[in-house]
Amino acid sequence: MLTHFDEKSDSIHSSLSIIQNSLSTLGDQVNLLEQHVGANEDNVQVCVTRIQQLKKDNSYLIDKVDDLENRNWRNILRFVGVHESSEGNDITGFMSWLIAQLLGRDNFPTPPITEWAHRSPTARRSGIASPRPLIVKLFNFQDKANILRIAREWKLDDGTRVYIYPDFSADLMKRRRNFDPVKPVFMSSQISSG
Repeated sequence: MLTHFDEKSDSIHSSLSIIQNSLSTLGDQVNLLEQHVGANEDNVQVCVTRIQQLKKDNSYLIDKVDDLENRNWRNILRFVGVHESSEGNDITGFMSWLIAQLLGRDNFPTPPITEWAHRSPTARRSGIASPRPLIVKLFNFQDKANILRIAREWKLDDGTRVYIYPDFSADLMKRRRNFDPVKPVFMSSQISSG
């Protein structure tokens, strides 16, 4: 009977030894995995910090590019309501003449110097006869300021109203449009108080 128990206990001891070796191997693997997880957590934290810095840098660069773009557009005006094809072949010369014509020769004894001018490339909608805007870049910022100051008073000879606006980058125009719903409120309060 003892022999029988010894045989059974030997088999149990060998099974326990195998289980113990397996547990030891699993323990080593768990320790190795914990080291990898710790290293990965450190790497993730470095990546998160780097991403936050990149977001901050990206935001700064977007603001800087927008500022530079708007500074580049500083001398640009948009003329709305000038008849299509009235500019002929020399659009820059026409715009220098038109500005003096619209706003008075006494305000502009010498026509302002235009660096370039062109019609807006937007496609005309069928059935609508409104002319495309003219985009004009002036050489002097003072000329732009004078034109905007005087512009609200003048009309073309045939009575058609020409509107003159400063031109901005697309992003700034989008941000300015966010104020469109409140503009009438301020305009009505300004009219009633004035």
